[in-house]
Amino acid sequence: MMRQALHIFKKDVRHLWPAILVVVTLTALFTYLGAYSVPAVRQGASKLDLANGLVLFLMPLGWAYLIAATVHEEVLPGDQQFWLTRPYSWKSLLAAKGLFIVAFVNVPMMLAACVIVQIQGFHIAAYWINLICWQILLTAVWLMPFAALAAVTRNLRQFFVTVLAIAVISYLLELWSSQPALVRSHPFPFYLGLWLGAMWIDYFIVIAVLVTAALLILFLQYSRRRTTIARAISICAVILVFGIPQLLTMQGITALQFRLSKSQVDASSLRITMDLDRKPPKTVSHRGYRGTIQVDIPVRVTGLADGMDLYSDRLTTVIEGPDGKVAQAVGWIVHQDDGYWQEIYVDVPVFQQLKGKQATLRTSTYLTLLGDEKRTQVEPAERQEVAGLGICMRRASNDAQEQVSRGQRDSMLVCFSPFRSPSLFTKTFFVMKALFGNLGESYPEIGPGSYSPYPAEGGISPLVVSIQSNWSSSEPMKVTVATEVPLAHARRDFEVRGLRLGDYAIE
Repeated sequence: MMRQALHIFKKDVRHLWPAILVVVTLTALFTYLGAYSVPAVRQGASKLDLANGLVLFLMPLGWAYLIAATVHEEVLPGDQQFWLTRPYSWKSLLAAKGLFIVAFVNVPMMLAACVIVQIQGFHIAAYWINLICWQILLTAVWLMPFAALAAVTRNLRQFFVTVLAIAVISYLLELWSSQPALVRSHPFPFYLGLWLGAMWIDYFIVIAVLVTAALLILFLQYSRRRTTIARAISICAVILVFGIPQLLTMQGITALQFRLSKSQVDASSLRITMDLDRKPPKTVSHRGYRGTIQVDIPVRVTGLADGMDLYSDRLTTVIEGPDGKVAQAVGWIVHQDDGYWQEIYVDVPVFQQLKGKQATLRTSTYLTLLGDEKRTQVEPAERQEVAGLGICMRRASNDAQEQVSRGQRDSMLVCFSPFRSPSLFTKTFFVMKALFGNLGESYPEIGPGSYSPYPAEGGISPLVVSIQSNWSSSEPMKVTVATEVPLAHARRDFEVRGLRLGDYAIE
């Protein structure tokens, strides 16, 4: 069996060496750019960072082509292929294809990850478990689905048309789901490795579906060539992958996460009520979610010990009008300089109908209590290690001459860690240094940590960004990163009666 598998493997290498060369070249570029650029692409990024983002986009396409090409060397659908007349064992054939993928995708990516992580300032020897888990997830999320799809298609055209169709469906669903835009997650979590909060539960179920379907398809196709059944499994898998995020609501997975988590402090004294003494400032910039109106309701939080922060994992508000009709809005509780606010996003038709009427708001929110704050000042042009968070760095985000001509300094702060999002929650303080001292410190938004118990996530890059901020200032800025650990979880329900949405809308 092994000798036959090696024979098939060598034959595939001889036939596909141009595709192998392209993928190895992409991997080499990925290694170089990942090792010497900031592991993120956003406004203000350098040309090197943008090139890194382009290579990250091309990598899965290269894998898809190489995997489909090697599988299609012995096409599985149909019964008139030349290879069927040869004394091939299906186990040898499957082993040869697996060996090919490991040799030209997994091994180069493992070497690339080692180089990137080491050069970026981490010691790879301390992350070998993370590296192995990352390789397993890379195989489960990307390589096995590509192999399974290739096993049920007849040629590269059919393969890539299917890939394009799935990508278009994914994009359209993302556009549709982002209309309310009320989930704190990146639209491509598998691409960048952003398993924030309890989202790891959602993603892990999706990965389990992908792996199960891929294994079934590959077994059926290589052992019995049951193409009809295999294609039916692939269709069901695609439906489940797209449907699971719709069936598993954020509120549901957050509730499950809270049941799985242990609290280190007692949160029973925590209370939330409306603060009638405050009105929302009309000049506050809102998040601009399409099709919604932002409504900020001042709330008072009591029972929170000194030195502790509150993070809102999920908030759902049921709005009942005078006629008894109800609508739902989602959002979260945020902490501003003047206290806490219940920030919700109401669909425009609902807001227009109820903005001048007295409504009843019934809110349910899942909260995380944070404490044990540790602060680290990040100096300009230095890589600085922040315990439990990774490495943070500041740098200019635009050309120096352009900054001088505009009288502004455009800067960027990035913090990143190997293989997974940190479990720590973060705050970033920006204080301008003026002639007569600091100009004050505003309360920053809390960045969520990850509740995932796994040592890696399914992103392509081995580096995961936890903080990225851009700012423009004519004066030097003092930048401090604060980290906090989750101490307790709680759910609180509260009700507000007789509230006019129009009085608290952000224009």
